[in-house]
This record gives sequence, C-alpha cells and structure tokens, in this order.
Amino acid sequence: MIRFSDLATHNHSSPPGNTPPFPELCAASAAFANCVTILNDIGMELHEHGKSKCKDPDESEHYFENQMSQTKRKDGRNFKPFKGYSTSGAPCVCMKAWHNKKHSTPAGKTGPKRGTPHNLKTTKMRDFLKKTPKPTLGKAIDETKAAYKANDPRISTLKPPAKQKEALDCLETILLVYLASVAEKVPDGKGGKRAPNNAELRATKLRTTAYK
Repeated sequence: MIRFSDLATHNHSSPPGNTPPFPELCAASAAFANCVTILNDIGMELHEHGKSKCKDPDESEHYFENQMSQTKRKDGRNFKPFKGYSTSGAPCVCMKAWHNKKHSTPAGKTGPKRGTPHNLKTTKMRDFLKKTPKPTLGKAIDETKAAYKANDPRISTLKPPAKQKEALDCLETILLVYLASVAEKVPDGKGGKRAPNNAELRATKLRTTAYK
C-alpha cells in the first residue's frame, strides 16, 4: 500500500509548472511506488516538503540537500538542468532533528540539535560540498547514501545488511524518478525529446549554471 502524503492531488501551493506529478510517478514506476512503501515501513515517512506531517522531535528533511539543486538552501534559483525543481515539491523524509520535544533556537556546540541524525547527516553533506562544490549527481547521491547509512539509526540498525542497501537504494530510486520528471528534456535521437535516463542523470554535473 502506497502512503505518500496526499498522493491523490498535486501540490497546488507551488509555483505553476514546478510541481512534479507524484500520483503519475507512482502509477508509472512500480519501483518508485514500492520504495515509498519500503521507506515508510521503517519510519522515514516519505512526503513532499510542502505537505510535511512530521512531529517533534522530527523535522521534514530534503534527504538530497536542497542546495544541490538551488542556489540557496531554501527557495533559491534552480541550477540547470532541473528547471521544474521546487523546494516544497521535492521528496523529503521525517528525521530526528532535536534531542527533546521542548526546544529553543539551536545554537552553540552543545545546542539541542547537536549530534542528532539530522545534524550529523547535514554536517557530513556540507563538508562534502566544501571539498567538492560541483560534484556529479552520481557522486552526490553516493555521498548522501553513505551519510544516511552512518547517521540514521533507522537504516544503520536494519538487519540483515541487505535491508540497509534496499532502503538506501530506494532513496536513490525515488530521487532519480523525481529529478527525471523536473529536468529539461534531452534529444531522443529521432528529432524529439525525452526525459533523461538514470545514467545521464548520474553523470550530470551539479551546481554549475543557474537559471536567470
């Protein structure tokens, strides 16, 4: 059973043209639909960021950092070729971001977010971008999966290890299906256009040129 937040409708709060057709993505891709179930079953609660139902101490997390696709961490200009990407429409998961339900603005080395799965994963990805500011999508996905395996107990404690790989591969599958739906079309060799395939997406260099 698919439990993607509000699958029956599109995210009408996003700017026109920026919303991926999640119901159609699930209907068209059995792998996408199956992965929604797999991730939800381990408590990751896949959803569109603009439709988050995450509760303290969790927050809605763009599991593939928003800054990979936009010039700012929130609502910047999109980097090419992901013309239809939107902050509110991108796939997210609920992730523990606070040590306690009662919290204040996080600050300092011992702040209420320090050392949480959300904090550790985000720190790892920011460090990666400092060293590799313009990675390929494939490299960024691989680093993201490694960050989740190391810092999210919902994945790291799965047994047997094949279950960990299954969950991590699902994060990649859903992301690639989504990005293919919002990327610019590429020539199909027959005079027309088509969505980029997974190999083409993974070879895409990120954070190079932004749309005006």
